[in-house]
Amino acid sequence: MPETSAVLSVADIAKNFGSVRALSAAALDIRAGEVHALMGANGAGKSTLVKIITGVFSADGGTVTLNGTPRSFRSPAEARAAGIVSVYQDPALVPDLTVAQNMRLARVAMPEVRRWLDELGIRNLDDRAMARELPYATLRLIDLARALASNPVILLLDEITAALPADLAAQVFKIVRAWRDAGKSVIFISHRMAEVSSLCDRATVLRDGKTVGVVEMATKGSDDRIVSLMLGAEIAKRAAAATTASGSNRIAKFDGPAALEVTGLAYGHALNGVSFTLRRGEVLGVSALEGQGQQELFDCIAGVRRYDKGSIIADGAELKPRHPADAIRAGVVLIPANRVEALLPQRSIAENTALAGFGRLSSWGPIAMGAERAKVGEAVQRLQIDTRAESELKRLSGGNQQKVVIARWLAAGFKTLLCFDPTRGIDIGTKRQIYALVRELAASGNGVLLFTSETPEIALACDRVIVLYAGRIVHEMPAAQADEASLLRAAHGLTTQGSELQTAAPAATPHPNPPPQGGRGFERRVGATEVPQQQTAPSPLEGEGRGGGYGLGDGGAENIEFPAATPALTKFTNLVWRNAALFAMPALLLAAMIFTVIIHPGYGSFELQSLALAALPLALAACAQSVVVISGGIDLSVGPMMSVANVLAGSLMVHGSFGAALLWSVLILIIGALEGLANGLLVRFSRIPDVVVTLTTGFILGGVALLIMERPGGGAPASFIDLAAGTYGSEWVPNALIFLVVAVAAVWTPIIRSRLGLLIYATGSDPIAAFRSGVDTDVARTMAYVISGIFSALGGIALTMTTGIGAPLSGGIYTLSGIAAVVIGGVSLTGGKGGIVGPVIAAILLSLIPADLIFLNIDPNYGQVIQGTLIVLVVMAGGLAAAWQARK
Repeated sequence: MPETSAVLSVADIAKNFGSVRALSAAALDIRAGEVHALMGANGAGKSTLVKIITGVFSADGGTVTLNGTPRSFRSPAEARAAGIVSVYQDPALVPDLTVAQNMRLARVAMPEVRRWLDELGIRNLDDRAMARELPYATLRLIDLARALASNPVILLLDEITAALPADLAAQVFKIVRAWRDAGKSVIFISHRMAEVSSLCDRATVLRDGKTVGVVEMATKGSDDRIVSLMLGAEIAKRAAAATTASGSNRIAKFDGPAALEVTGLAYGHALNGVSFTLRRGEVLGVSALEGQGQQELFDCIAGVRRYDKGSIIADGAELKPRHPADAIRAGVVLIPANRVEALLPQRSIAENTALAGFGRLSSWGPIAMGAERAKVGEAVQRLQIDTRAESELKRLSGGNQQKVVIARWLAAGFKTLLCFDPTRGIDIGTKRQIYALVRELAASGNGVLLFTSETPEIALACDRVIVLYAGRIVHEMPAAQADEASLLRAAHGLTTQGSELQTAAPAATPHPNPPPQGGRGFERRVGATEVPQQQTAPSPLEGEGRGGGYGLGDGGAENIEFPAATPALTKFTNLVWRNAALFAMPALLLAAMIFTVIIHPGYGSFELQSLALAALPLALAACAQSVVVISGGIDLSVGPMMSVANVLAGSLMVHGSFGAALLWSVLILIIGALEGLANGLLVRFSRIPDVVVTLTTGFILGGVALLIMERPGGGAPASFIDLAAGTYGSEWVPNALIFLVVAVAAVWTPIIRSRLGLLIYATGSDPIAAFRSGVDTDVARTMAYVISGIFSALGGIALTMTTGIGAPLSGGIYTLSGIAAVVIGGVSLTGGKGGIVGPVIAAILLSLIPADLIFLNIDPNYGQVIQGTLIVLVVMAGGLAAAWQARK
C-alpha cells in the first residue's frame, strides 16, 4: 500500500513490573486504512504494549502520538473517547449483566450493536440474556460488535479468532477488510500465520520487549522473515528442524496395547455414544466446531464431569472418575486450554510444577527437597521455560504458563495425556516446541488425545483424527489426509463419499450445548449445499468495499440464529432462576410465620410490631453490607458505625424537638457517608484488603463510640421514636416496617435506577471486564462504601428509635448478623449478584427465630446454632440448584 503518515505512532516505550522488564524499546507506526499485525513470541511484550496504548497500563518511558498529538491515556475509557477501541483476548463483558446492560456500561447504543451483529451473522439475540448464559464464541462477536458500534479510528483485535471456528473467523475477516476499505485502521494480534498472511498489510515484530523489525506482507518469504525476527534466526532453524524430525519418525500403524478405550460415552445432550481407541505411542486428534461436545468429552475422561453412560478403560483397567484425582491416579492427566484453571498464579514455577506430587495423603509429610528440585529443574529445562519471574507464576507470559502446566506432568509422570487446545494463544515458536514435545512423549510409549481449534495443525502433530459433530464421532481419517477442507465438511456434519456430500449425523440429534437458564443459547443452521441468506437488515457497511473471503471453500460462513421469541413460561422460569432469593425468601418467611402462628396461636399485632422493631436495625445493617458485597468487597465496620450513630443520636437528640431530631439525623447520615468514603479511599489507595481496612476502622469507631458515651444513656423525643414504634394506621402495619421500606427505597431506588447501580454490579461481577468497558472500578467500589456508611448510620438511628437511648456497644452484634442476612438473602459473596430485598427479608426471618425459640421453651442461645445451620442449608441449596441447572 502507498506510504502515508502514521495515525498512531508509538516510540521507545518502556515498562517494568518489579524486576521484570516487559518493554525496553517498543515502537509501532499505524497508517490510515491498513490492517497491521503485531507479532511476537509469548513474553515479547505484545500484551503490555497494547495495554499501554489503550490506557490499562501507564508507560515508564516513551511516547504515544495519535494524529500528531502526544497522548497518555489513563484508562480504556479515555482511549475509547479518543478513537482507540480494543477487543481483548477475553471478552470484556460483565457476566452477571445482560447484553443490553453491558452495552450501556460502555455507553454504546444497542441498535447500532444489533446492526453489527447482523453483519456478523447473529440473528434475534435477546438483549435481556445474561452474558454468562451465552456461548464463548457469541460473546467474542458481541464484544466485537460493541467495539465497532463505537466507530473507532483504530480498532485493536487481540487474538479475536483464538477460540472461534473457521466459519465465524471468516465473518470477522470480512468485517476487518471492509473496515480497512473504509479508511480505518486495525491492529491485529494473532498467532495464526495464515490469518496474518491473508489479512494484514504489514507486521511489526517484538522480541524481548523491543521492536526488531517491520515486514511488508506482500513481499515473498514474509512468513519466514516474521518467524526469524520473533525467535532469532538460529532458534527458528532448530525449532523447524525438530518439528520436521518428529513428523518423519511417526509410526505408520498402531497395533499395540490400548492406552485408552472409550465406549458408548454419553453426557447429557453433549455426548451421544462416543467410542474410540487410543493406542500407546499414538497422537489421536479431535476436530470439531465450537460446542460439539469436545469439551465435555475431555472433561468426562479427566474426571472433571461425571458421564451418564458408557465406559472408559485406561491402560487395561476400568476408569470411573468421580474427581480429577481418580483419573490422575490412573495415569490420565489433562492440559486445559485455559491455563488459569490448572495453575496457582501467586505461587512459584517450582511449586506449580511440583504440585501434582502432593495430592495423596502419603505425600503430605516432609518434602524431599533434593528430589523435587531435580524433577522440577529437568522439566523446566526440557521445556525451556523462562524463569526470570519464577517467584510468581502470574508474571510469566501465556506461553510460559502453558509450559508450566505440561512440565507438571513431566515431573509427576503419566500414561495418557489429554491436551485440550494446548496452543491456544501461544506464539509460533512455542507451538512448535509443544507439538514436538507431544510427538516425543508419544514416541516414548504414552497415548496422547489432542484437540486443537486450529485445523491446519492437526496434520502437524497427529497420527489419526476423529471429527465430532452434535456429540457424535462422524468421521475418522489418517492425519495425512486431514486437509482443512475435509475437516470443515465433516465438522459441519457433512462427509465426502465419492463426489457426493451426505449428512453425517441424524437431523434429530439434539444440540450438544443446550442453553442454560431457559434456552437463550444459539443454534447453528447450515445448508447442505449452499449458505443461507444472511442479509435481513441493512448492513452498516452497505455500499463499501468488502474484500475477499477466507479460504472456506464449500459451505461458507455459518449463520447463528437465536429464537425470535421466548415462551411466557420460559420467561417466567428465567426470571425465577435469576432472582431465586427474591422469590424464595418471601416463601421462606411466610412458612416461618405460619409455623410461628401454629406454635403460638395467640400471635397478634403486638407481636408483629415487636418483630418489626427487632428486625429494623438488622435489616438496615444487611442493606449496608449487601451494597459492599455486591461491589466485590466486605465491610466489617458496619456494626461499629451503627454504634457511633446510635450514641450520637442519643446524645444530640436527648433534649431536642422533633424538628431538631430530624436535622441531627441528617448530620449523622452525612457522618456515615464520610465514614464510608474514608473506608473506600483507604481500600483504594492503600491496596490493603478491605477485610483488614474495615476491621481496623471498626476498632477505631468502637473507641469513638465509647468516647462519645461511656455507658448507655441519652434519648430522643417521643415523637421521633414513634416514627418506628407503634402504628399510625392499621395495627397490623407497624411503623417500623413503613420506616424500613421508606428508608431503603429512598437510598437504594435512585441508585439501582441510575448508572451508579450498574457500575457497582459490574465492578463486583468482573472488575477487569468492567474496567475494559470504561468503568472506573475504584470509584464504583468507593461509592459502594459511601452507601454502606449511609445505611449503617440509618441503622444506628433505628437503634435509637427502637431502644429509646444510646448505647456504645449496641451495634457490635450487627456486623456478623448482617453478613448472615446477606448470605441467606442470596447475595453472592464473590460479588455482582443479588440485591437488598432478599437480605432485608432474611433479617426479618433471623429476628423471628429467637421469638420462636421462646415460644417453644428452648434456650434462645440456640438461635446462633439455628442461624448457622440455616446459612449452610441455603448455601447448599443454591449450590445444588446451580449444579442441577448446569446439567440440564
